[in-house]
Amino acid sequence: MLFEAIRKGHGVAEEVFIPFDLLGESEQRLTKVEPDPIPNMDTVYRVSNMSRMCEREEVLRHLLKVQATKKVDAKLQRTFDFGNGFHSVVQNNWFGLWGWLEGDWLCMSCGEKHLKQLRPSNCRKCGNAESFHYIELSLQSLKHFLTGHPDGILVLQQHRYALELKSSNAKYFQYIRDVLRRPIDAHLDQVNLYMFLLGIYRAIVVYFNKDTSDWMQFHVKYDKARVDRLLEKIKTVKNGIQLGIAPPRTMCEKIGCARAMGCAVREQCFNIK
Repeated sequence: MLFEAIRKGHGVAEEVFIPFDLLGESEQRLTKVEPDPIPNMDTVYRVSNMSRMCEREEVLRHLLKVQATKKVDAKLQRTFDFGNGFHSVVQNNWFGLWGWLEGDWLCMSCGEKHLKQLRPSNCRKCGNAESFHYIELSLQSLKHFLTGHPDGILVLQQHRYALELKSSNAKYFQYIRDVLRRPIDAHLDQVNLYMFLLGIYRAIVVYFNKDTSDWMQFHVKYDKARVDRLLEKIKTVKNGIQLGIAPPRTMCEKIGCARAMGCAVREQCFNIK
């Protein structure tokens, strides 16, 4: 309650304002802790997680039946949500509106879905020409145990490109632009797997600087060797689970490294050969 009645000396009730802790309450609601199921032969992996996926951790968690959780604190969730907001603006207000983005479009007037096309000029059901919402593609390959949601498919000068959108702070943006001069490896892994699942062999990765509103683009060609290496990681996990043998440690050199500190089987990994 915002107000609380208290009694003074003569028995007269007086209302005292009690401020609502808006940000504190928001921190609690934004923080998420979700179970991470024990891996098995049917586990399907998200494209966006493949760079950090450790084959040894997956197999050990299966063999030792180790439960794990995924925690996203409020700060990280805000980062995710504002990144999603940037995605929505690019997809719906910019690239989609300009006729560059192919995919599924939802009519916001009547709910009719327009599938696998550029943004409709008008809804075939209700005639709406103003408000459409882009629905991100949902990809899944049970054969390769992969699933993911690419940011879109661009159609430019009769060529199709996988689109990957990334937002960053100024320091990170400058490092990629001036030092690395290409997308970081994790993003190259991600966009190449999307190209693999889409059957498209060109991509454009767009980085947006949240501090300055600058942006930059990188054209990326399909890298089969990179994709084969990532698919091999999944094969290694499945073989390890099937044979009951954990593969060698490849992700962490020391038990105290940043990657190991977040591992559910950290102690077991460094104590089991």
